[in-house]
Amino acid sequence: MSTEVETRICKVCGEELPLEKMKKTYKYGKKYYSHICKSCYNEDRRKKHEENKIKLYLKDDSLKIHRKYKEVSSVKILSIEQFGISPINEDEVFVKLLDYKNAYISNYGRVLIRYGKKYCLKRKTYSADGDIEYQLYKNIYNYDTERWEFRKVAVKAWTLVVQEFIVNYDISNNKYCWHKDDDVMDNYYKHLFPVNKYQYIAIKNKYLEDRNISEKQIFEIINDVKYKPEDWTPTCMKKSICNIGYLGTNDADGYCVNSNAYRRWANMIQRCYYDKVHEYKPYYEPCTVCEEWHNFSNFKVWYDENNIEGKKLDLDKDLLEQGNSVYSPDTCVLVSHYINTVFETRGMKNNIVKKSDGNIYEVFMSLLGKRIDIGIFNSEVEAKKELKKYKEDYIKQLARSSKNKIPDKAYQAMLNWKVEIAD
Repeated sequence: MSTEVETRICKVCGEELPLEKMKKTYKYGKKYYSHICKSCYNEDRRKKHEENKIKLYLKDDSLKIHRKYKEVSSVKILSIEQFGISPINEDEVFVKLLDYKNAYISNYGRVLIRYGKKYCLKRKTYSADGDIEYQLYKNIYNYDTERWEFRKVAVKAWTLVVQEFIVNYDISNNKYCWHKDDDVMDNYYKHLFPVNKYQYIAIKNKYLEDRNISEKQIFEIINDVKYKPEDWTPTCMKKSICNIGYLGTNDADGYCVNSNAYRRWANMIQRCYYDKVHEYKPYYEPCTVCEEWHNFSNFKVWYDENNIEGKKLDLDKDLLEQGNSVYSPDTCVLVSHYINTVFETRGMKNNIVKKSDGNIYEVFMSLLGKRIDIGIFNSEVEAKKELKKYKEDYIKQLARSSKNKIPDKAYQAMLNWKVEIAD
């Protein structure tokens, strides 16, 4: 004999459902069923929770995006006067593009290419949508040959200018650029605004409506929740790591704390900003992370492009720029642990040992616990000189044997590495 199941119609979705599917309430210890199903009730709670988070976001100015330019390292700037190249304006500078072959980009969007000892302005071409672009050779890892190689690519001028001169807070979504007065020929860095698709459309519509749009109006649109990416929520902006790092995206992979990219990012933030790390590794205390990489999704874009699947690589911050203390796309490179260890300078003065029987100095080098004897010398000055020479030669030899197995920017840095021995 069948038993009839009692049902009720949800007043929100209109479905007729068994009572067990309805929201339960308790009054004076007695159970009641409401006229709203569990799914609709939970969805309503999620919406209200999201609305409350958005209200908090709108009140918190620290979560808003503001205009900010990058500080360009002097070691990357090329002095063009000696090559007979006239600047467009007195503030034009050319900086080296580390991932491209012998290429430099200016803050006005011009590209220089080095041919031997000569530098020439690169001829510009135009993309299908009218943007200025250049044909350059980019260093890319080839999984078929398992080697780094230079591959010809077309790259828009504005993307290079933004990359080198403007803090881009959402690299994965900002695939568009608003040029001041909608002039795509103008690639001066102070006239460019990297934006996502929705922001670009809103900015352009406002410009077409008034034939003008101010920087303030542009950033009002950029910070408006209506024009955020589809997967965006205020939770993306929560500074969950050391009150510095935030996820930047609701992409499921972004929440995968077991992914290599996330672990590298979180460890990097903690090395720089976590006091407990500084207690046993005080040499990380002066280190910082560039503003772009406070956003995990930005770091992940760089990591995915520079990582080699299946290989264990270290995140190195001072190979490309000696003495550097800032983690950023322009200063970091992924290399093997062995190569990373070669550049270790802490405790290097201990590689010179004064013997007890007179002014005799024994010199050696240590790599991953392995001792390499260099020789015995009659003075400390001579001992330091030979240690410096031996290590520099060792690094150059390692670079040549690693050519095309490591990024070209790491190879070039190794060839030019200078060993410093602290007193």
